[in-house]
Amino acid sequence: MRTEIISEDLISESIRIMLAYKNMSGAQLAEIIKMNIDTYYSKIRRGNFSIKELDKISAALDATYYFVLTPNNDEQSASNKQDEQIKVRPENLSEAIRVLCVKKKTNTIPLAKAAGMSSSSLYAKLKRNVFSVEDITVLARALGYKSKISFELNLI
Repeated sequence: MRTEIISEDLISESIRIMLAYKNMSGAQLAEIIKMNIDTYYSKIRRGNFSIKELDKISAALDATYYFVLTPNNDEQSASNKQDEQIKVRPENLSEAIRVLCVKKKTNTIPLAKAAGMSSSSLYAKLKRNVFSVEDITVLARALGYKSKISFELNLI
């Protein structure tokens, strides 16, 4: 089995590319994941998917995905950025955020404030490992990282 890594800047572009590889339409994907077609296309336009929706999309397309967190420091060389990239599977997001807090010598209270959320809200998300893609983007930015989603598409 061959795999293809798809890591576009926009989630929507990555999904469109995977659909092309699988010779599938957006309408077919929406039907498979049991999402209203208008809702699907609205989410594609905005690039606004929840982790649960990405789980369903990945399963439907025979793909896996992970978050790639890259230090937001333009002074680093490209090779150093590659070395410091952190790949995080969705089920390990809470652990990764806690590790980055330790690495950055901070805790969840200032992180929540920097991310524009209450500390109780962040605590609940960390406890349940329930985040939106936007949550991860905002938390990564507050910790000094850029967040991107990469898909690994299984091909026959």
